Amino acid sequence: YVLLEADGDYAAAVQGCTQLIDQLKRTKCEKTIGVLADSLLSCGEWTKAYGVGSSKQVREAYLTKAVKAALRCPQDNSTLWTSRTFRAHLALAEISSLLFENTMTRLRSAEWASKMDYLESLETAKSENEQTIRSLSPKKKVKMTKSQQKEQQQQLSKLKNDNKLIEKEISVILDEKKQEEAPIRTYLEGSLEQFGRALCIHAGHAESTTKAVIRMVLLWFSAWQNFDFVNETMNKLLPKIPSHFFVPLTYQIFARLDQSDSSLFQDVLSELVSRMVEDHPYHCIVQLITLSNGSMKDGKHSQDSTNAKADAAERIIGDLERGERTIIGKLLHSYDEVITAYIDLAVACADIFVQKRQKQRIKMSQVLGSSKKRLDTIIDKQMYKPCILTKPPILQTDGNYGDGQVAPPGTALIKGFAPTFDVSPSGVSRPKVVMCEGADGQWHKQLVKKDEIRQDAVMQQVFRFVNVLMRKEGRESYGPSRELRLVTYQAIPLSPDTGVLEWVLETCSFGSTIVSKEQKVAGLHDRYYPGEWAQSACRALLEKAKPAEKRETFDTVCSNFSPSFRYFFLERFGDDPMRWHTAKMKYTRSCAVCSIVGSMLGIGDRHAENILIHMRTGEMVLIDFGIVFEQGKKLPTAETVPFRLTRNVVDGMGNCGTDGPFSRAAEETTRVLRENQAALLTILSAIVADPLFQWSEAAAKAGKKQRDEAAQQDTNGIVPVPVVAGIDQNENDAGVAVISKIQQKLQGIEEGTASEKQTVEGQVRHLIIAARDPDNLCKLFVGWAPWL
Repeated sequence: YVLLEADGDYAAAVQGCTQLIDQLKRTKCEKTIGVLADSLLSCGEWTKAYGVGSSKQVREAYLTKAVKAALRCPQDNSTLWTSRTFRAHLALAEISSLLFENTMTRLRSAEWASKMDYLESLETAKSENEQTIRSLSPKKKVKMTKSQQKEQQQQLSKLKNDNKLIEKEISVILDEKKQEEAPIRTYLEGSLEQFGRALCIHAGHAESTTKAVIRMVLLWFSAWQNFDFVNETMNKLLPKIPSHFFVPLTYQIFARLDQSDSSLFQDVLSELVSRMVEDHPYHCIVQLITLSNGSMKDGKHSQDSTNAKADAAERIIGDLERGERTIIGKLLHSYDEVITAYIDLAVACADIFVQKRQKQRIKMSQVLGSSKKRLDTIIDKQMYKPCILTKPPILQTDGNYGDGQVAPPGTALIKGFAPTFDVSPSGVSRPKVVMCEGADGQWHKQLVKKDEIRQDAVMQQVFRFVNVLMRKEGRESYGPSRELRLVTYQAIPLSPDTGVLEWVLETCSFGSTIVSKEQKVAGLHDRYYPGEWAQSACRALLEKAKPAEKRETFDTVCSNFSPSFRYFFLERFGDDPMRWHTAKMKYTRSCAVCSIVGSMLGIGDRHAENILIHMRTGEMVLIDFGIVFEQGKKLPTAETVPFRLTRNVVDGMGNCGTDGPFSRAAEETTRVLRENQAALLTILSAIVADPLFQWSEAAAKAGKKQRDEAAQQDTNGIVPVPVVAGIDQNENDAGVAVISKIQQKLQGIEEGTASEKQTVEGQVRHLIIAARDPDNLCKLFVGWAPWL
């Protein structure tokens, strides 16, 4: 039957499997219980996947029975038993979750709301009729003529008959309401319990367990306020589930802490957070301390306002410091000192050195004084040293990270910091570049920023999840030698307005490669096209152009600024044809993955400095995620392209351009995302619902950034004064709209396609055309440099 299903004969597979199930039930042989469990599970999954039966039927007739049969199987082969039982629990959890979500969608629909309004109007009419009946039937007799009595009796009779009809209608609607609401607890509680049991078994299914824990946490967070039993269920389940499953969702889980809420939800959540920190301190302590810094601004805690999340984090830190595991308290103290030192450096003013054109090897003592709590001195006195923040250890499922004196696997303890720092040549807040030395003797370059970097951290979280999908799905059809992936880096928020980022080594910005900002070093364009227009001339001309002249001016600029990025590969890898070809292919494929993922997630602000190129591999690296989820369309100068695919980007791909390797890699990326849209939408739903992830405020911040950049770089003194588009006030509605938009894209529906679902090839071709359309490019903000 598996072969029939694989060949696409779904009806025959389901029918044959059903007959086998009936036969196995009749035999009642314990030796075939495993075959029965597998048959029930397969038949249920096929029936659901191919729409042969309803979800309710699948749950009751197949998957519930599959779980019972799997649990009855002998455990002489523990691997087989674990795998089978895990699959059964997970399948039952997913179908129960689907039924719960479908029921809630029905109960929240406009049609249901209209029906409930009608029910309310019926109950009101019934009440008014009863009141009229009582008024027409006084306790004391009133003298009336026969005609009046007859008229009164007729009126009473009519009112009573009306009420009988109304009562019947009310009864029908109430029965329907009861029928819809009755299974809610069964579905929701059953889903949570089955997810929990699957995670307790897990059996090493990394991808499936990741999806399971995300679904379970999302269900918990979305349902606990409406259903009291949810927290009681989670209170029983969570202690049995290994805590390492929750570490990938640390940001989303910790963000729900709230000291002002005294509900059972907070008790259960606090217990989970404490257990995560105790079991995996090197992965969770930084996030907990960061949350406790929630009231901090410009490096100082605000005394004028309270922060319920920060207070909750402080309470948990206090409890952990007083707990039985003294090592946790000592690590908390060490990490807090280092994080405070990072924040002090981030907010320290270095303008005087920039004005003196001293941007390198600035002594920390010159900006922070002789304090022993400086970043370069704080480590010396610590007994339990933190790990390098931008190099977290490998997650240990057993929670064994050593005694705190030796580095956990995959990282190194901090030995110290160089006493000097550099000031980044770009960036509004002048980020500082520091060197952190590990106990293993390796130096790690880090960027310390006074800026909100939680969005960077969260988008890296999404990118890592996408890489998991790409590794599994992409390798199977695209081949291991042509691996598709996104280059990721560590981004660690330390407070609402500070953070530290891993420096992606051996990279340079796409823009500075073509047009160097340093006078001593000429960029590719200046070296290979010395007689053509300079970058500043292109910008000035396009900036002056009126809207009606934009396209013509853009064409003029392009004709005087030739693409030159192909020479990057010639200069870096031209000594060996194989290295040149490999680097060019890696660049092309990484560009395709970045483009498609960026388009699906609505990642904007892809100007030439927000894209890096790896000098050793040629891969593209995306940085700075201030604009995500289509917020670029709300900018003063709205973004009109799905991703950056300008002439220089295409020039690096060689003679094939966007045809060939780029298109195929883009199509494969689109296919993987489409096939795994349920998993992707689940983690995105958890992220969008994160109360600390202020993605919807990005348009206002980016609008200010556009104006600031225009003011800094405008050579003509003409600065437009745009109006920032309004931001959705209702975060829930905005979040639902975001997920809905992403879901449409994952189904092949793009703007300009008349809401028609495109094939994978059609969608990719549509996006490429939109990204390269001169009519779209000429409308972009000049700081985006669309000619580059």
